[in-house]
Amino acid sequence: MNKISPAIVGVRGQLIVDALNDAFQQYNIQPYDANAIIANLIHESREFTRFEENLNYSAAALSKLFGRHRISLNQCNMYGRIDGKQKANKKAIANTIYGGNWGKINLGNTVQNDGWELRGSGALQMTGRAVITLFTVHWNKLKGTQLAVYNMADLLRDKANITLSIHAACWFIREFRRVRPGTSFTGYVLVINGGLNGIDDRLRYFNRGAKILV
Repeated sequence: MNKISPAIVGVRGQLIVDALNDAFQQYNIQPYDANAIIANLIHESREFTRFEENLNYSAAALSKLFGRHRISLNQCNMYGRIDGKQKANKKAIANTIYGGNWGKINLGNTVQNDGWELRGSGALQMTGRAVITLFTVHWNKLKGTQLAVYNMADLLRDKANITLSIHAACWFIREFRRVRPGTSFTGYVLVINGGLNGIDDRLRYFNRGAKILV
């Protein structure tokens, strides 16, 4: 793994490799697709160091990135970070942009505080009640556990649970989004990111992995 990402070494690196191998076997993921997934996971999680959505938005960024049907200008100024004046109210931001009618329709968020409790979680930052509930049901059946959806989200955000986070990512790609084996690398990026953000960085990891895995 350190030949793909030099920062992933030692005991932690071996833990990541073991988790990836286990997940790839569980979801029948072959070398080409494994390489595409690894490259995207490394990028999305900043080399498996970030497992929680960064909601430290400035007021200006909130206004620019999210439509008024999700957050009003007044809310942007109330909750967003204003340097030298106020810190971002991350909980209020999450409950606003992932709540309301938009959150209910697009994320399945129906309970107060779902936006915050089910914010982006895990290596791919799965978001919302619908998808995290489905993974929770899957994991409970697979492992014989009885985790509730909020418990699962907490575990996914914990850096200590790399194995769980990697399984969640592979499940999301293969079972939830139904990405077909052999999908182009760009196709993988679009499914995972929704756009082509960071494509050069992702490709760098992918090209390194191609010399080893494919």
